[in-house]
Amino acid sequence: MAARGMPGESDDAGRQAPVRYDALLARDLAAGIAHRWEGVPVRRLLVNRGLRAASIEFGRGARDASRETQDETREGCLTALLHPSLGHLFVSDPPGISTDVPPATFRRLFLGSAVAAPDERVVLLTFVDADGRKREGAVLQLRTTRFNLFHLRFAGGWRVESVLVRGHGVERGDIWAPPAAERAAADLPPSIDDWRTWVGARASSGHGHGVNWHQEVLRSWAWTSPANVDAIAEALSGQSRSGQSRSDRFADAALAAYLSIHPATGERVGADVLGAVTRQVEVAGGAAGLLSHLPAGADGLTWRRSGGVAGRGSGGSTSEESEHDQLLRRISARRKRAAKRLAALERELASVLPPEETRADGNLLLARKAEIPRGSRSVTLVDFDGAKRKISLDPGMDAVTNAQELFKEAARRERALERLPAAISAARARLAELDDLSLQVEENGPSDSLWSAIGGRPLSGPGASRGRGGKRSSGRPREGPVLQRAPFVRYVSSGGFEILVGRGASDNDDLTFRHARREDIWLHASQASGAHVILRWGRADENPPGRDLAEAATAAAVHSRARHSGTVPVIWTRRKYVRKPRKSRPGSVVAERERTLFVSPDSDLLAALKPTDT
Repeated sequence: MAARGMPGESDDAGRQAPVRYDALLARDLAAGIAHRWEGVPVRRLLVNRGLRAASIEFGRGARDASRETQDETREGCLTALLHPSLGHLFVSDPPGISTDVPPATFRRLFLGSAVAAPDERVVLLTFVDADGRKREGAVLQLRTTRFNLFHLRFAGGWRVESVLVRGHGVERGDIWAPPAAERAAADLPPSIDDWRTWVGARASSGHGHGVNWHQEVLRSWAWTSPANVDAIAEALSGQSRSGQSRSDRFADAALAAYLSIHPATGERVGADVLGAVTRQVEVAGGAAGLLSHLPAGADGLTWRRSGGVAGRGSGGSTSEESEHDQLLRRISARRKRAAKRLAALERELASVLPPEETRADGNLLLARKAEIPRGSRSVTLVDFDGAKRKISLDPGMDAVTNAQELFKEAARRERALERLPAAISAARARLAELDDLSLQVEENGPSDSLWSAIGGRPLSGPGASRGRGGKRSSGRPREGPVLQRAPFVRYVSSGGFEILVGRGASDNDDLTFRHARREDIWLHASQASGAHVILRWGRADENPPGRDLAEAATAAAVHSRARHSGTVPVIWTRRKYVRKPRKSRPGSVVAERERTLFVSPDSDLLAALKPTDT
């Protein structure tokens, strides 16, 4: 077979040529990334759209303690220069990119996997949380004329959060899925009979000569490219041109050449692509040396070796520029949540049915209760205007109880129609406020008043590196500022009540016994470990609305080890009925007078609620 060219070799003009990835090189690149960083914390995604460059910054440590290593190569950055004249992905430290948009910061996420789509020049990096759940990701698109990088978020499926190079058919908010292979044998290699049938059909159509085997192989079979097709095409071209049926031995020789490159049968090709390109970049004088080869149209773009927003020595937000970017990033995060909250409220308002119809059904049931047999699932009655109405019933209730439930539903709809317009107006005002804050930052720069408007300036200094309960982390001190950490994540229910979710075992105790009030509602997944959940509720004379209670129960189900079940039983009681036995483990409590609520662990429902920074 023809050997592959060295990634990033020089062209005739003496310039550094781009790496021309094919599907196998993309596969090897993904394997190299996974080998180097799988399970390692991912910190930031830094982007320079003008330069068409990005860096994914990894930190020290590992999600799985058994894989913890002192090997310094597990830190560093995967840097991508994706200009069509470059096309280099390599390891760099520090990242060195002077960003022209706010960086994306990842909290407690790790590289879960790096995989290439079958027979495609597309690599998907999946970032997971400590429990292995998909949270965010990045896509490297390695087609030479359409190099690109997409930042993704996962919520039941991948959605595009941002695009490095715009105008290539992928936009923010689009749903993304790995492209499907269009050529045959992407997953499994062909059988001998399938291959011989294909060869015979092509030979017959060419009448023994005039067949362009390079073109036919490239068009038909997955994993082939100009870098590896020669051996296959040469074996096929060596067959007789007499016009008679072709010899099986030529087809078999071509199949053997094809199987040698197929991932399911062949040996790994291309060795360490990431390492090879990294070494080639170093020989070329580093990233700055590569950038000097950009065409005239890319003039004026700079590469920052260290310092500033991207350098490790910058000290995070101690510089004015990085504080500016950090403030904008936090405002942007709040705006996204506010926009999500507004969309959820508008959807809820659109789904509220007229309460008058429900109340009319209840009145009709009471008036015709003698005509309704118990156990019916529905009934068709003549209403007061002489028209027929079909009404759905609960077969476990009699007509009067069904009517009472309809009256309760009508009342709930009336309350929603009263509450939602004001809530929507407040959400729109919040969006306008955040937009105004962004404008003030751009015009005047950061200030104490702007930081106060979004909850306060980040902490820095000796106390900033402390972990849970004020204890100092056993790992390397965290660089730069961190935000003061609450022991819970805060959500707001549809009815406007706070839902507080404990972050961990020790945090569960802190939430339940230090932050919750006696009459608050305490919830926890039944017979499964998980977070303590508090629904703020200050009234002793009645229970909270059913919808808000169900949303709090959903939070308890989602934040438990039963999150993958179809239905999760969640117990709830007043906080005053929860106690902690002496010498019990963190998070272990005893609840009394509890009731059980069955909910579906719907993470989309939880995401539609409005989380606030904690």
